[in-house]
Amino acid sequence: MKRERFCRALSVLCIAGVLSGFAVGCSSKSASGTEGSQSATVTQEASETAKPVEFKIVLPYTGETPSSNSPTEKKLKKNSNSNFTIEWTPMISYADKYNVMMNSGQLPDVLIIPDVKADVFLDAAKNDQFWELSSYMTNDDYPGFKNYKKLALQNCKTDGKLYVLPRERILKRQMVCYRVDWAKEAGLDAPDTIDKLYKMAQTFGKGDFDGNGQKDTIGLALGTVQDNGGTTIDNLNELIVANGGINKFGLKDGKVVSTIVTSEFKSTISLLRRMYKENLISKDFPITKTTELVSNFVDKEKTGLWLSMGVPGPKDTLYLAKKKAGKVKQLSDMYAFTYLKDASGNPRSPAESGFNGGIAFPKSSVKDQTRFDQIMKVFNYISTKDGQRLVNNGVEGIQYTKVDDTHIKAIPEDQQKIKSTNSSAINQMSTCGNYAYTVVGESLTEDLAKARNTYKDSELVADITVPFTSNEYAQNGAKLSKLIDTATFKYILGQISDSDFDAAIKQWRTSGGDKMDTEYTEAYQKAQSN
Repeated sequence: MKRERFCRALSVLCIAGVLSGFAVGCSSKSASGTEGSQSATVTQEASETAKPVEFKIVLPYTGETPSSNSPTEKKLKKNSNSNFTIEWTPMISYADKYNVMMNSGQLPDVLIIPDVKADVFLDAAKNDQFWELSSYMTNDDYPGFKNYKKLALQNCKTDGKLYVLPRERILKRQMVCYRVDWAKEAGLDAPDTIDKLYKMAQTFGKGDFDGNGQKDTIGLALGTVQDNGGTTIDNLNELIVANGGINKFGLKDGKVVSTIVTSEFKSTISLLRRMYKENLISKDFPITKTTELVSNFVDKEKTGLWLSMGVPGPKDTLYLAKKKAGKVKQLSDMYAFTYLKDASGNPRSPAESGFNGGIAFPKSSVKDQTRFDQIMKVFNYISTKDGQRLVNNGVEGIQYTKVDDTHIKAIPEDQQKIKSTNSSAINQMSTCGNYAYTVVGESLTEDLAKARNTYKDSELVADITVPFTSNEYAQNGAKLSKLIDTATFKYILGQISDSDFDAAIKQWRTSGGDKMDTEYTEAYQKAQSN
């Protein structure tokens, strides 16, 4: 089964930036120690350098096409002594563009790698087509990189070498979002278990909470993301883990196994099959992208329950309309979120890998060591506290006003003195640190920032294979993913029987799935013995 690293790895951040503006950002941890002096030193060095380094980078985005040379982009160029060019590519087509670039060899100077474990990247890295970065992580001339967590660096390595700057992310992200005003009207608690989720879907799906006189509400809205070779249900692992299952890959009797061969996987998609038959899930969910859920369903009040990694922010269309009409005062009057628990009431969520793909530097485009060092200085600045806050929050006085050392208040777009479109998309260049400001003014977003960083290790279920590679996965993962994704959709839609689905699982196993599990088991056991 394909681990959701490919376009999901990119869409997650874009979703957070577009749906929530500056509300959910990339992180919420405050800075500490000497980080401020690092930022000041980098900026000072930049100003003393004669000529800005030039380079081209291809970045994905969702929403409107970002403005060229936004205030954030201009300040980043000034502070990092650079003059980079961004080629913006829509999120939905980035995977195709990435494959074309990799296969043709026509690469920009800086490239976002969606999946650092996929064959297309591993082959290139092992053939020395990208700059190796390990020495920069401990080099005193690049102090920003010391902010990286060891877990992210370790998990991104290829045969012990580092070919990407990980795009660090928090571990606790997958959650359930819902219309809290509808839930209160129905007398329902937060849908923090599978049973409560199902009950809320039933209640919303059979009711008329939007008041249009029709029973046309979708009980549970599901979105999809591009997978390595196909399309998969976004955040499906959230349901599987809450149902007692593993997160993509886990241990069983000392051996690594894929979630798809477990009973928890089958029982979870059986529930979705039942919900689909009961008209609680949209008929066209297999072609509904996650990035469309809020704009096409939530904001049009077609649903009040969905799986997500971010909450609607202060710019949400429906929220602004209801606020203008005097029906709500703040986001938390409409929206809420919850993390799932198991049947016993214990918090149980899938842990993210600690990174969302990485940033690589092709040797075919950046051929000179001196120029490469200059480009690395730019990303060193981005990795500092000031750099992280710039790419994730924008420019003080234009996009936000400072409240204290760790909190800001966002300036509404229509009140910003310098206009720009989708300027937050530049957070695709974000690297490490988790130093972005927390936005105040909306209790919902503040609560989310706190909840994301509040957990016990026992509450998160990790994918045990993240630090490892499998030749079978790299070479055959796309075909295996497409096989099981197709069977999963058909099963939920009622197009195939239980025996047909079981046959698809068997085919997956004999076509390379078991071999992949064996290779991961060997890698895991080798690591345990060291």
